[in-house]
Amino acid sequence: MVPEINQQGVQRNLAVMQSWKFTATPMIIYRAKDGSVKIVRGRPQDKAGMISDLGARS
Repeated sequence: MVPEINQQGVQRNLAVMQSWKFTATPMIIYRAKDGSVKIVRGRPQDKAGMISDLGARS
């Protein structure tokens, strides 16, 4: 069963996306193995490279 999507929730999400200037979907934000924060706007061009950049967590 899919939860009902309400107008207020959609408007809140849109406001966050606009205020952070996120203009593409999907938007992927992750912390790389060197500790930096990476943002991928739209579909990743190099998925294997992105996964490798995540590194192993202990």
